[in-house]
Amino acid sequence: MNFLVVKVTVHDQEGQTVREAQREFGTTERFPEYLDFWPFLKVTKIPYGESREIPVALPSGHGRVSAEFRYRDWATITDRDMVIGSLTRPY
Repeated sequence: MNFLVVKVTVHDQEGQTVREAQREFGTTERFPEYLDFWPFLKVTKIPYGESREIPVALPSGHGRVSAEFRYRDWATITDRDMVIGSLTRPY
């Protein structure tokens, strides 16, 4: 299993975190003892050429939105996530 984990964080004009959203894209086995067995797979991979949106409401005023992209090699081992990219934009 491997995942793309996307975390979106909204900061107000003082830099305080006001909202967060996280989504994982990959393949999940709902019952680990049946790895890769069809009825138990949940596939949320993003097909080539497609995109996904992660809606996050922005508060009034100004601030910034950050997105961090991480690679996760195994669904249950979150402390070994590798950051593969990030971006920040003002709003």
